[in-house]
Formats: sequence, structure tokens, C-alpha cells
Amino acid sequence: MGKIDQSVKAYVKIPGIFTQLFNETFFDREHYIHPEDVSEQDSVTDVPLKGREMAERIRDVCMLSKSGMGFRIILGVEEQTDIHYYMPVRVMQLDAMHYEKQCRMKAADARQQGIQFPPVHGVPRGTVICPVMTVVLYVGEDRWDGPRELYDMYGLKEEEKKWLKQYVPNYPMHLIDARHMSEKELSRFTGDLKIFFTAMREDCNEEMMKGMVAKYPDTWYTLAVVKNDKRYSSYARTVTGSKDEENGGGIAVDKWLDKVEERGFRRGISQGISQGLSQGIDMITELYKRMASEGRQEDIKRSFEDAVYQRGLLQEYGLTEEGV
Repeated sequence: MGKIDQSVKAYVKIPGIFTQLFNETFFDREHYIHPEDVSEQDSVTDVPLKGREMAERIRDVCMLSKSGMGFRIILGVEEQTDIHYYMPVRVMQLDAMHYEKQCRMKAADARQQGIQFPPVHGVPRGTVICPVMTVVLYVGEDRWDGPRELYDMYGLKEEEKKWLKQYVPNYPMHLIDARHMSEKELSRFTGDLKIFFTAMREDCNEEMMKGMVAKYPDTWYTLAVVKNDKRYSSYARTVTGSKDEENGGGIAVDKWLDKVEERGFRRGISQGISQGLSQGIDMITELYKRMASEGRQEDIKRSFEDAVYQRGLLQEYGLTEEGV
């Protein structure tokens, strides 16, 4: 597992970030889920195959939550740094295995409670399980060009898909292409994730971040890893003094932007001076080369002590900044 994978998974596991991811991407405001209502679940799902063989799958992040409608729902996040070209199948498999796991656990609980039911029935009649929802959080640099639903993998025309829907169910995938969100998509977000997703974009619109406050220092530390830019983590460390999960006052984006702008301004001045000196040296070298070829040794000596005379010589040979 790479450093980016680990960092993003740890970030998404923060209840406040996890619930914001689902609330502001998929759920409507009337049916929000709340950080206090989520609990981390075992990310390992194993299902028996033949004999003693087991198929094991590990989810990146898995939480059990009370939905905004009141019933419980299992929410999973699969983090991707690379495009996977059969991701809808992987998601479908993960979800199916989690449904299978729930059924096996329900059957085992029923037997432990002394509830009798024929093994061929699998579980007692009326058994209730939780719906499962998986989100793919893709943080790669290239725009996602892989399939977004099972039907995308059939290679069918639209009219063929329309006919097939009568007989074969589709399996759409919930995908977040973090680095390539439109400004309309970003406008759905209000908190740390808006800062995170905005800063992730190659054409980062800093104006969208102004006036915002990051509640979690982890937002900055994760950005530092994903973007390979230590400025984010160094600023967070300067403000908070440590990497706490939450900072009561928050971390203002404006101060970080000011710091970056100031650094860029200083770098620009430094580069300008360096380039100016280099250009000046080149002009003087060319001047003396031409004068020496013409035997003007005395004029060269005089120019060493008389800056005004030297500038005049540069103009004479067309070696001023306007002439080069």
C-alpha cells in the first residue's frame, strides 16, 4: 500500500470527513447522516467457496451508520490512485460479499438463540439485512476514463442497453474523481472537503478557498502527501503545534494563501535579480569582445572606472536591454 493510499484512507476514516463525503456528494440535506451515528466496521469480508476455501476481500473504509431516513446502512469507500478498468465489477463483488457476510452472521446468531430453520433456507424467514453503498474515491492525476457502471463494459449501443435492461440489471458505480471536479460539483461542499478537493485540482482556484476554515489539520497533512507538497503540512504544524485530529479554532485558508503568495513573490524577486545579473554580465562580455576586436583598449580601460561612459558604449553597440 502506497503512502498516498494510507494517508487518504486515514483521512476518510475521520467521522466528520466520512459523513461529509456522503452527505455533500449524494444525500440531500433533509436526510443527512451525522458523525456521532457512524461506527467503523471490520473491513475484512470472507466468504466460503468450496470445502474449506475462503474468498477474502478487504475494504478500504467501512462504516455502519443510521441513515437520514432512520434505517441502518453500511457505507464503504474504496480509494483509488490508479484507474481500474473493471471497477464496477469489483464494487459489485465487494457489495455482494458484504450482503453474504450479513446473511451468514444472521444465520449464526439465529442458531445461537435457538431459532430452528432448515439449512436449505439459509436464514430464518423474515431475516432483515442492511443495504450496502460503496463510493470509489479516485485521487489519480489522469481524468477517470474507465467504466462507471456495469453496462459500460458490455460494449453495447444505447438501444441495445435499453433492450437489455428488461432482463439484466445494471450496477452503477458511485465515483468521485477528486482532481477533476467541476466548479459546480465543488459548490456542493462547504467544509474541509471543499478545501481538499479544490486544492487537489491542477488549476486550483484559490479564490474559492478564501474565507474558509479547515476544521481538521488532517486536511492539510493529507494534501501534503497527495500533492507531494510539504507547504501544507508545515503550515498546519506551525498553526497547531501538533497533528491533532481537530483544532477548536480551525485553520484559516487565507493565512496559508498569504504565506504562499509571499513566498512566490520573494522567489520572483530572487529569480529576477539572478536573471538581471546574468543578462548584464552577458552584455558587458559581448561589449568588450567587440571593442577588443577593434583595438579600443583605452576605451575599455576608461569604461572600468566610468559607468556613464560604459552605458554610452553599450548604446553605441546596441547592447542595451532594448537592443538585445
